[in-house]
Amino acid sequence: MQRQLAFWPAPQNTSQKPPIWDNLNPQHRATLITSLARLISKTVQSKDLSEIQEDKHDQ
Repeated sequence: MQRQLAFWPAPQNTSQKPPIWDNLNPQHRATLITSLARLISKTVQSKDLSEIQEDKHDQ
């Protein structure tokens, strides 16, 4: 008889992960936050641009 696998299996290891931010110095934190903000803004801007181009194409 086949067993069905759980769709969302429970984690086997319940240990706490170390906090990432505590291990970074302020300069690295600022660099990381700036990089993430730039990636997010590029993604949002490219999505907005593609929607504008689709609207122009539909007209």
